[in-house]
Amino acid sequence: MISNNRVSLNGHRVKAGKDCKIGDQLLISLPKRELRIEITGFPQNNVSEQAGREYYKILAEREISPAWY
Repeated sequence: MISNNRVSLNGHRVKAGKDCKIGDQLLISLPKRELRIEITGFPQNNVSEQAGREYYKILAEREISPAWY
């Protein structure tokens, strides 16, 4: 997704390997929707998918037309 310019960090397109910090906002463009999330923490070890949800907050979500993707 990053290599296809579908992820922005704090309003700027990013390359793989870009460091993120708590409070950063990501805009992720998926085939049928767009998510804006805020990073709220980082796990110290591997965590389950459910536990992983504690480390980000969804700020906005909207459906998008495939033509815009």
